[in-house]
Amino acid sequence: MLQVRVLPDPPVGEESESELGEREQMANVTEYIEQSRTFLGECVTELKKVYWPTRQETVAFTVVVLIVVAFVAVYLGIVDYILSLGLRFVFGR
Repeated sequence: MLQVRVLPDPPVGEESESELGEREQMANVTEYIEQSRTFLGECVTELKKVYWPTRQETVAFTVVVLIVVAFVAVYLGIVDYILSLGLRFVFGR
């Protein structure tokens, strides 16, 4: 036999479980939004403390990096050439 269970209406002035769940979810969303705002505000504050190099300094550092990279490339090329000559001598090619 088919039975239907009818739940009683919640008393006036009291909240049902679904309403409590909705309120908890909204509180979680509100808390998440507030935490996000706080985090972004702290990020902005920390970024203001960062020393940002001038354009002239950036160009100078870039030139130094390019010179060092070129030097290392030439050095490794010479080492590679010497090692290949040595291996050719050892293996007789």
